[in-house]
Amino acid sequence: MNTSKNLAGSYSHFPSPMKSYLFSVLAILCCAVPAAIVSSWAWKAIGLEGVGLAVATVITAMVLATALFALLSALGKTLKITN
Repeated sequence: MNTSKNLAGSYSHFPSPMKSYLFSVLAILCCAVPAAIVSSWAWKAIGLEGVGLAVATVITAMVLATALFALLSALGKTLKITN
């Protein structure tokens, strides 16, 4: 039986799938932007420039953003903000 909750798929923790997409995009941006800024700052402090700086920043920022997203997701579940 297809209910509205079943149609929402993995985003069923929000009442509306569209609202969940918006929150997901905002969450990803809130993790990716600070990770990119911190990563770039850290590699510049070490002395990297040019293409090396860009590659190191991208790789490090992806790792940091993923870790931050996982941390905030776990925190949201712990505080019962999300399912």
